[in-house]
Amino acid sequence: MLSLRIFLAVLITGVFCSCGKKIEDSQAKNDVRPSIPEETIDVNFERAFNNETVFCKGGLYCPGYLAKFIIFDGKKKLECPSVLISSDRVLTSASCIPKHLRVSNMGLMKKAFVSFVNYKKSYNIEALKIESLSYSRYIDPSLWKNDFAIIKLRQKSYRRTVYLNSLGTQNLKQVSKWYLKDNKFVRSSCDILYNTYVNPFADSGKRSFLLMGDCHDDEVGQKGSVILGGRYSLVAVESIQVRRFLVNNLKSKGLLTEEIKPYTLSYISNIACIPSIFKKGFIESEQCEQLKTIYELDRKRKEVRSMRKPHKENIKKLMEELNKSEKYFYWNFDFKKSYGRYGYKLYMKKPKCFFSIKSWIQEFKKGRKILSTAHISVKRKNYHLVTKFNKFLYPVSVILEDGVKDFKVKFSPSNAYFRNITDVKLKKFTDDYTYSILFKDISGC
Repeated sequence: MLSLRIFLAVLITGVFCSCGKKIEDSQAKNDVRPSIPEETIDVNFERAFNNETVFCKGGLYCPGYLAKFIIFDGKKKLECPSVLISSDRVLTSASCIPKHLRVSNMGLMKKAFVSFVNYKKSYNIEALKIESLSYSRYIDPSLWKNDFAIIKLRQKSYRRTVYLNSLGTQNLKQVSKWYLKDNKFVRSSCDILYNTYVNPFADSGKRSFLLMGDCHDDEVGQKGSVILGGRYSLVAVESIQVRRFLVNNLKSKGLLTEEIKPYTLSYISNIACIPSIFKKGFIESEQCEQLKTIYELDRKRKEVRSMRKPHKENIKKLMEELNKSEKYFYWNFDFKKSYGRYGYKLYMKKPKCFFSIKSWIQEFKKGRKILSTAHISVKRKNYHLVTKFNKFLYPVSVILEDGVKDFKVKFSPSNAYFRNITDVKLKKFTDDYTYSILFKDISGC
């Protein structure tokens, strides 16, 4: 019995001692979360840190605030462009960071560092932690608000920081992009794409997540690329490329007018919607908010496919052919939505007037009488205007011709001749039933 009591006393003492040790250890840790346990740290980190360099492509001037962000994930070495936004912080894309490390205040010591563009000698600084980040788990990036990571450095850099443009991409159509190619920084000119099928929410430069494309000399889109506006001011950071399944889906439905390489279109995070990189008190625009659902996205994409605006020029061109003056009437044709084909189909509107009645009224005489009812046929090429998409996923109009459309029309020659006015009835045929449309009071021209 005595030995049992002694055993319990020793056990309780051991538990309290171990708890006290844990509390003491936890208090010793600052606000930095632990990085991956030391035994999993890649043995190549120190060698890479001491030897890593990054240059500027020959003949180009590279701003000193450009840097390559390098992070080790087991035996993998991942690299992304980044930019110095303060003396001890760099900005890059959260998509550059392995998923299991995408946590604010995650420690990165002995796991990551930045290598600034080399002028005379290599200049590398070890990363301390992920200060803050934002990314989304939505499979469709058009629903993301932004994609960025701010990396805290272990020490301050003496390099000049980039100028942060608080307006971001507002009022911009073209930007400069700095990206890495063969361990060298290269500059490219790109366009910001608004009102596209893939990202219909991005209707202005005030939005948080935009689409960029038409980059010159850019073979592959690159996460973390630095996007600059006028006077070398930072306006955005590049995120991921357009999902391949979206492009393949459009291609399988025959909705592309030309071949698209998905990596030529990429998303960018507008820095005007990243308040944490600015001084305290900065308020982001209301248009930065992007709490959308997949149902809203589908509805917006359907609206893009149904818009009349892309067909405006083709409609104007076809109207000259379709609304030509013939015997009897000045016909009036137009195009209306074809819900089954996401385009526009030909239909007849109210005729403008009838003309030169004396030249054709003899056709409708029976003896001395003029017929009160006559049936005529009006034939036109059956055009369909279908919405497809170009290499930037902008909607474009494509004209399809589907034989000849025969419009059956009924009117009163006697009323037209004696009263100078007549009604016109258009007969419509569908697969299931037949109906008529009445156009009242068509007068002479």
